[in-house]
Amino acid sequence: MSGELLKIDSQDYHTWAFTSPKIKNGCALVPPLAPQHILILTLDDREDIYTAGYRLVNYLSQMKVTLMDLPANTSLYLPYQNDL
Repeated sequence: MSGELLKIDSQDYHTWAFTSPKIKNGCALVPPLAPQHILILTLDDREDIYTAGYRLVNYLSQMKVTLMDLPANTSLYLPYQNDL
């Protein structure tokens, strides 16, 4: 597991890349100002921890919501999109 602070679309996230028995490649994103929003993303073979963050930002933009608009403690599926 590796970790760093990453700025995505002017929002800071603590990020961790990881592997597990059920997730070949994954990442966790935790915004320091909203730690109730722990985001766990499964990475496609074409992605890394940086591109996955932009997948989240693109999703929020398409839905016209901010991270704070999402309910805490819920699951969200963000499929990989070739047009990112």
